[in-house]
Amino acid sequence: MGNVQLTDREAVRVFLEYPSRRILGIAPASIMAPLLPGLRFTSEVLLHAWEIEAYLSKWREQAKHEAILRTERQAQRDAIFRNAIASQIRARNQSVDSFNRDLNTRLMEKMDADYAAKLKKQMNPQLYGVAESSDASKSSAEIALDSPYFKHGPDPKVAGGDRVDPKDAQ
Repeated sequence: MGNVQLTDREAVRVFLEYPSRRILGIAPASIMAPLLPGLRFTSEVLLHAWEIEAYLSKWREQAKHEAILRTERQAQRDAIFRNAIASQIRARNQSVDSFNRDLNTRLMEKMDADYAAKLKKQMNPQLYGVAESSDASKSSAEIALDSPYFKHGPDPKVAGGDRVDPKDAQ
């Protein structure tokens, strides 16, 4: 994005955990530091667009890594419960007719497939910044058409007429 210098109103503050430098959050620079007792953090004011983009890419990598770890831990916790249910269904299958046994087997396969799809979604979160969230699902033409200027025309407070010669105004 180049070396675009931001004004004080546009500046962004990034909060970093101390000493690991894990990104805790990104907010406008005018926002006060969060009151989080016991949390040690530092903050940096970002005044260039390339800095913001660099921290956003680091945040994306960090969030994906954390999502993978969180999902793996959840799968390990759920495995005990899921295995207990599956073993009970398999034990029950010994005393039911073939139609119900096949039905139970198919439903367990579907349960496993649905759970695997859920874990896959959790491991790959959709990550984007605030400005990107409105632009992510729209084309540039749709964004332009959503502009209040395009919908309502120019601001009525702004002069929009022709130039009047001061001599003719009297």
